[in-house]
Amino acid sequence: MDLLSVPLQRPPQFDAASSNYLDATSDANTLGGSSSPALWGSDAISASPISIQGTNQSPTPAAFGPLGTTLGFGGIGSLVQQLIGLLQGLLQMLSGGGLSQTGSSNGSPTTPEEFFNQATGNSQGDPHLSFSGTDASNHLETSRFDSMTDHPNLLNSNSFSGGYQLSTKVGAPQANGATLNQSATITTDYGRSAVSLNADGTTSIMRCGKPMTIANGQTLDLGHGETVTKNDDGSLAVTNTNSQGGRMTTMLRCNAAGGVDVSADATGVNLGGDLVAEAELSNAYAPQNLRISREPLPQFWSGPALQ
Repeated sequence: MDLLSVPLQRPPQFDAASSNYLDATSDANTLGGSSSPALWGSDAISASPISIQGTNQSPTPAAFGPLGTTLGFGGIGSLVQQLIGLLQGLLQMLSGGGLSQTGSSNGSPTTPEEFFNQATGNSQGDPHLSFSGTDASNHLETSRFDSMTDHPNLLNSNSFSGGYQLSTKVGAPQANGATLNQSATITTDYGRSAVSLNADGTTSIMRCGKPMTIANGQTLDLGHGETVTKNDDGSLAVTNTNSQGGRMTTMLRCNAAGGVDVSADATGVNLGGDLVAEAELSNAYAPQNLRISREPLPQFWSGPALQ
């Protein structure tokens, strides 16, 4: 046969103004076609907006335009259905439905914790909050900010039996808009122990639902490595220890302005909560070359001058 007499196949025509890259005369609109089906065009899916179904409903082919119509939900369609499920989850996360967000002013006990060799945290005055801690890599994390709201999770730790959580509650704003801590509470041992100090100087110590009394100069053993001491000025010192050498001492003290000052000193424990979250956020935006470090300073030659 003369090779020149063989009819040539007309190549597919591409329309730059359309998302359909198919030859209208070809059979590419079926799975058996020699060219890519229409759903593989650059914006074939976007031509039919996706309609997100309820969380307990299965997507239908019509909901996904050419994608669902062409592939269906049998055979290879089952794979597409799984991909659609992943797409739905991604869209829900991007829209905020699958995200759990916490801010420094409304943290929760599930806030991720970080190990600190040494750390201090404070909530004082009207109130001024601060945190300074040396982490496991000998880096110093610090924060200092003002807050006029309650902090149900100011500081927490899972390094002690049943956990540790420090919370503060503010009173009504003053004429200048500032607030004061009207109470501070330390909760431990899965909530079985709670030590509180109010701005009027009254104390509350609960153990397994039963109130306990304490006098000035007295120390109570609350069990599981926790003690509370009432000082002569009415302040409370709560000390928590663990078998690994971890220790935290928390001071609750009334101030002259009519509020409650809080300070915590920790050694060798995990810490989380609003104070830590704010410190981590502050360090995240600090230039790396300005990050404060406790690492030993470089040693320079101190002997005779080199020739």
